[in-house]
Amino acid sequence: MAEYEIEVRLFPRESENYYRRGNARLELNDWQGAIPDLDTAIALNPNYPRYWTERGIAKSSLKQFQEAAKDMDKAIALDSSFADGYTNRGGSKLLTKDYAGALQDLNKSITLDSSNVQAHYNRAQAEYWLKDYKDALNDCNFVLISRSGNPEALALRSSVQMPLGNKKEACSDYRLSVLFGGKHIPAIENYCRLK
Repeated sequence: MAEYEIEVRLFPRESENYYRRGNARLELNDWQGAIPDLDTAIALNPNYPRYWTERGIAKSSLKQFQEAAKDMDKAIALDSSFADGYTNRGGSKLLTKDYAGALQDLNKSITLDSSNVQAHYNRAQAEYWLKDYKDALNDCNFVLISRSGNPEALALRSSVQMPLGNKKEACSDYRLSVLFGGKHIPAIENYCRLK
C-alpha cells in the first residue's frame, strides 16, 4: 500500500494512481476505503469504464445495491463492449437474487468474451437457482478446466450434480472442495451420507 501512497502524493492528478490504490484496497476487502480513491479516479477521468465497475463492486460488497447498479450501468453506457461491466453487473444481480437479470448480463458478457471464467462461474450460479442444471454443469466444467481445484467451483458443481442424480460425482466434487479449503455445506454432507 505504501507505494500507492507515494504515487498519489507525487502525481495527485493521475487518475490511474487512485484507481490502483482503490483496487489494492478492494483486494484487501476494504470496500469502504476503496470508494474515496475510486471517486477521485472517476472525478479525474469519468470516461474510463473500469473505474465505474470497480466502485460498483465496492458498493455491492457494502450491500449498496442500487448505487452499485448505477455505477455498473454507467460503465456499460461508456463502453457497451466492456465484458467485465456485464460480468460485474450480473454478479451484483446475483446478490439481490435477480437470477434472470443476472443470466441476461452474464450471457452478454460471455458473448463478448467467451473465455471470461468469472462470467461462467456467475452464470452457473444463476442457472443453478433457475434450475437449469445441465447448463450450470457445463459452465462449472468450463470454470474447472481453467481453475482446477477451485473449492467454490467444486462445491457449486457438487450442488448442480445433486438434482441431476449424479451422487457419485456430487460427493466426489464436494470432498475435493473441502480438501482444497472449501466450506462445509451440511446439505451436501447429508446427501452424501444418506442417499
